[in-house]
Amino acid sequence: MPNHATKITTLGFIVFYSLGCSSSTPQGNSTMSTNENTCNVSRFEKSQRIIEKVLEDLSENYDQVGGEISNIRLTATNVYQVSVSQEERIDLLTYHVEVNSTCEVTILKKDVSAKAPWE
Repeated sequence: MPNHATKITTLGFIVFYSLGCSSSTPQGNSTMSTNENTCNVSRFEKSQRIIEKVLEDLSENYDQVGGEISNIRLTATNVYQVSVSQEERIDLLTYHVEVNSTCEVTILKKDVSAKAPWE
């Protein structure tokens, strides 16, 4: 017999899915809508594409050895912040991105800063 937590989890999934959080449109086209000026994917898929682009940039351009990614978060619309833990600091890389009509992600700006771990 399912417990109360299972019922809530199942209900949450149904609500989440019914709000349009699947990766395809009703027509089954997950990339473009009939309006050619809009990237028509779910917000979840759009954020996944942005995070993949950010990770690609980190792989190619982040040269600080020794740390590991401790956090990736959305701080504003199309602005993601990545925290990389180092021994004496936390590197913060803030990415401002744009998603075009074909759902390609472009990094518009990257800010790099650091803070002490206790801040």
